[in-house]
Amino acid sequence: MEHNGEWTEIIDSEYILKGLDTMGFINPTPIQKAVIPQATQHRKDIIGAAETGSGKTLAFAVPIIDRWLKELKKDLPRDQTELFALVVTPTRELAIQIRDVFRQFSALKEPRELRIVAIVGGMSIQKQQRLLKSQPDIIVGTPGRLWALKESGEEHLNILSGLQIIVVDEIDRMLKEGHFQELKFIIKHIHSKRNEHFKTIGEKGPPLQTFVFSATLTFTYNVGLKSDGKNEIKDTQKIDSKQKVKQIARSMYMRRGPEKLAVVDLTTTKKIPNMLVECRMDCTDLLHKDANLFYLLKRYGGRTLVFCNSVSAVRRLQAILRKLTRRNIDTLPCILHGRMKEKERLKSVEKFAASENSILLATDVAARGLDFQSVQQIIHYQVPQTTEVFFLFAI
Repeated sequence: MEHNGEWTEIIDSEYILKGLDTMGFINPTPIQKAVIPQATQHRKDIIGAAETGSGKTLAFAVPIIDRWLKELKKDLPRDQTELFALVVTPTRELAIQIRDVFRQFSALKEPRELRIVAIVGGMSIQKQQRLLKSQPDIIVGTPGRLWALKESGEEHLNILSGLQIIVVDEIDRMLKEGHFQELKFIIKHIHSKRNEHFKTIGEKGPPLQTFVFSATLTFTYNVGLKSDGKNEIKDTQKIDSKQKVKQIARSMYMRRGPEKLAVVDLTTTKKIPNMLVECRMDCTDLLHKDANLFYLLKRYGGRTLVFCNSVSAVRRLQAILRKLTRRNIDTLPCILHGRMKEKERLKSVEKFAASENSILLATDVAARGLDFQSVQQIIHYQVPQTTEVFFLFAI
């Protein structure tokens, strides 16, 4: 079978190429070109940074599937009920998006169906325990729920000798929001369990491959990165990007040296992408701001993201736009914020992605890391709390 595009230059798996064709990915993005050969051909650990929407998910999904396929072909016996790869993300919605990317490959069902589940907070823990009993090859999950299930004695999260790859996506978000301690517990637990297993059987065991991805390697907020029990850096303004990379690598137990670790930073000093048209509207008061928002929605339309700094602002705009929608706007606005139930959040995300003229009112915290296609407008109804928030959503 012939395949179009440049994928054949970095991938030799017919299974993966077929999946990419099915999903409509003709050519790899820059982050995929840079990461995939390093991860698949040289089996390096990866620290990758590229702007949101650049294709980071496929940059780690393809190496995971490539290695999974190669392990299946080996003559060496391997327990195929063991966990093969773990992907850790900061939000439930992002975990669901990543799971769905893997599911598109799984639909090919060759050489056998790839078992993939999402383990996230906000959903029934009993249901997720049943999902784990299916012995998935890949788990995509949020740190809190993963750790809670591990602590409850969930077998599939405690027998880790078969684990080959771990991915931490949007690590900057986890550092910001205080999930890092749970993430550290998970990483430490994984390495401890694997070392204990291979020491018991008297073997060294294959190295655990680790991928860490972020939208930026320059954090504008204070976080605590611990490389051990003694050293802690609390003010990220005092360390440069190289030091930050070293701290992340140590905290994630990543291998050292250029032959084992690749750093791929495709972020640029120019924060605003070339294809983005940036505008500012000065407003004298709240009523003026509301009128300008309504004008933009009515005048330009298309799939539109409206960001607010608080849940109360989201709810207020939702009430206003619902009243105006009946006569003037084509679609009712969806909302997304941290106080919503999981099913409501997922429903909003799906509804927003399904319509070309949809409107999503969201807090930046809730929407961070999500990858929406063909967004025509991004409106910051309120001034973002940090410049980083503005730049990361201006993609």
